[in-house]
Amino acid sequence: MLDRTQEQALMKRVAKGDKTAFRDLALLYQKPLTSFCLSMMNGHEAFAEDVVQQTLITWWQKAPLWDVDKGKLQAWVFTIAANKCKDYLKRSHIHQAIEESDIVVDDNSVLKLKKSSQRSHILKAMSKLNAKQKQVIWLYYFGEMKQADIASSLQMTVKNVEVNLYRAKKVMNEFLKDEKENLL
Repeated sequence: MLDRTQEQALMKRVAKGDKTAFRDLALLYQKPLTSFCLSMMNGHEAFAEDVVQQTLITWWQKAPLWDVDKGKLQAWVFTIAANKCKDYLKRSHIHQAIEESDIVVDDNSVLKLKKSSQRSHILKAMSKLNAKQKQVIWLYYFGEMKQADIASSLQMTVKNVEVNLYRAKKVMNEFLKDEKENLL
């Protein structure tokens, strides 16, 4: 990823309609956005791809509205994506149909993708969370955002972020425990 100054410079160009600058930023965010949307859409790749495209369109259209002083670009983009996921789920009435897989949560309840084959494990565990918990978990662990930045981007207090992280990890740990018992 670029440093914050470089991102800001590119976003200023995007706000003025620079398609090349937008392409450069979109390429940087494509993979993490796709992963985030995939988790929010419970592993449904086609739906996630649709949401990523909607996110990119909204990002381009709303670029002049982004305010450097209100937070990181990453938080702003992922907030757009989270809102698009919620809208998509409401419109399409997607239910939580998930393919069979396992979950991996380490001893400290910190999510870790030890290898790419565990992606489905994380997605299944995350499917047990409510939308707000999914957002917080994703942004904190995979987006590597600070709690204050998450709070700002999701328009909640830092305490609410902490509570959502705690509850999400608890749900995922309980689910993991059940899965481990079923495997034995």
